[in-house]
Amino acid sequence: MGEDQHRKPQGFFFYFYLFSGRRTTASKPPQYTNAAGVPEIGFFALASLNEKRMRIVVCMLCAFVVGAVYFLAYNYKVTTRETSQRQQLIDMTNAFTSAFAVHRDEDNLVPATFRRIGIQEFTDSVKKSVDVRATASTMRMPGTPGLELNTIEEDTRIRSIIAGMAQARTATRHNEHFWSEGRFVGRTIVPSVASADSCVGCHNAALGEEIYEVGDVMGAFVVETDLTRTVMQGAVYAIATAPLVGFLVFILITAQAKRSAKTVTALKRQVTAEQKAANGGGTSKVPGIP
Repeated sequence: MGEDQHRKPQGFFFYFYLFSGRRTTASKPPQYTNAAGVPEIGFFALASLNEKRMRIVVCMLCAFVVGAVYFLAYNYKVTTRETSQRQQLIDMTNAFTSAFAVHRDEDNLVPATFRRIGIQEFTDSVKKSVDVRATASTMRMPGTPGLELNTIEEDTRIRSIIAGMAQARTATRHNEHFWSEGRFVGRTIVPSVASADSCVGCHNAALGEEIYEVGDVMGAFVVETDLTRTVMQGAVYAIATAPLVGFLVFILITAQAKRSAKTVTALKRQVTAEQKAANGGGTSKVPGIP
């Protein structure tokens, strides 16, 4: 039998072969023992095959849990931030419109028309953007269903939400996140409330009858953000983090198992030494054991 047949196996294929559980008795690698006589194989000293498999299962479970928690935490942070930014966009639009209403001349556009044109310009510029790194948001402002002047909402669900806001005369915003046609979308719907007699007068004049009064919901801002790319980034980060965590857990478990094995071996040697001392005399003191 040559020298190579006694050489200790190394490398990736050895460890794959070690944990695959498919080796036969004939192909089983030779056992190596440490100074205490405990079997040892390569980097993994220790234990039975079942215990090693259990360690791998524990590491995989830890990696999965950490990856899932990271993904959920990342998405929660992203969706919360984007929801706040959508609200800020609506607040900024209202601020521009209010400033225009105060300083405009009689020959200028009415504030509602100014706002509608600005929203359309903003949405068109987003659609033309080529920056794939940016999170794209679009905005529209449909009127109350059945009383629209220009923008009519086509989504029946959004129409029902706006109608419910108008009926309840509430200014509570509505936030939601959902998958649609392969995209993960964040949506904010904020009612537009008539805050001045001038707003009510313009809309009632356009409708040809007295419909609105101050405090009524006359429509809603609908802001949508495509979060697909951001969510996919979170998934990539989670997938990249999970194996690293699993590997670290495996190292910790292996190190702890080695320490436990050394302790057990030392205790066995102590017991053996004491038995020899009791049977034939001699000392029971074993190096390394207090």
